[in-house]
Amino acid sequence: MELKQVKAMLGKIVYYDNQQLNMSGNSINEYVLTGCILRRKPNGQLYYQAELKELNLNSLVIVPLEKVKITKN
Repeated sequence: MELKQVKAMLGKIVYYDNQQLNMSGNSINEYVLTGCILRRKPNGQLYYQAELKELNLNSLVIVPLEKVKITKN
């Protein structure tokens, strides 16, 4: 996902590959995009992270923004 797409996708379903296979043999799961975080590495470089809420659980996952997908494929 690109930074310019975050505003339009807030509160909507996005997809993230968490590298853990579910019952159907798929590792791409649905999440709700709840936020975008700007952080600075110790060397001064800036990077973005996405805050994702799991659909059926009351938990959040923080992942690299570039690994979040708008479509399942």
